[in-house]
Amino acid sequence: MVKSWMKRGQVTVILIVAIVIVVAILLVYFLTQKSSQSAIDLSKIDPEFRPLYKSLSNCLEDRANDALLITGLSGGYIEPKKNFLETNLGLVSYGLKNNKNVLISKEKLEDEISNYIDDSISFCVDSISFEVEFGESNTRTEIKGNKVIVNPRFKITVSSGNKSVVFDQYPDIEIPVKLGHIIDIANGIIEKQKQTGDQISLTYLSDFDVNVIFDYVDDKTLLYIVYDEDSKIEDIPYSFLFLAEMNK
Repeated sequence: MVKSWMKRGQVTVILIVAIVIVVAILLVYFLTQKSSQSAIDLSKIDPEFRPLYKSLSNCLEDRANDALLITGLSGGYIEPKKNFLETNLGLVSYGLKNNKNVLISKEKLEDEISNYIDDSISFCVDSISFEVEFGESNTRTEIKGNKVIVNPRFKITVSSGNKSVVFDQYPDIEIPVKLGHIIDIANGIIEKQKQTGDQISLTYLSDFDVNVIFDYVDDKTLLYIVYDEDSKIEDIPYSFLFLAEMNK
């Protein structure tokens, strides 16, 4: 009786393991399928519209690069609305104010980049001679430690004479900027600044694998610039700026 129960138990365990394996295989399959369909097959597009799709994809990549450069120079925002200061380098957002960490979060920065690209879609098709009808846009951005991935999500219908085509899939845009890593470093500097009040050891700043410099905006505000020689956009090292209010 005991042996019979043990056998049934072993069979049950084997079945559970088998089910888990099958589910895992199916999950990998569907994820792979989804990834492989992230762009339209050019061979399936009418030759008349192919140059437009290529031009649109290139424009989206340019706008994604612009979004990273703009947000980097302003402390994470396309247009800072609060907690910012006008400097010689433009409007820069605070990372530390009133001894509180107010640096933009990665999630909010992802939204800033996505919204900028969505707002730029009309610019990317403004010069074309075809009739264009816009659908909803919902671009997604993912900030990783060593890169930024932008997935343009919007639908447009392009018409020429009695022919039309719908574009609703675009290749992911991968930008080799270590933005997630840089944001982590900025947060580390801010927490250190909170502890020290108005001084941070140069030894501490030099220990990072990116370059960190700072300057005084006024007698109570520091401007930090984190720039990385390995993260380049159009051969320009990426820079992320933020302000820190000193607590003397």
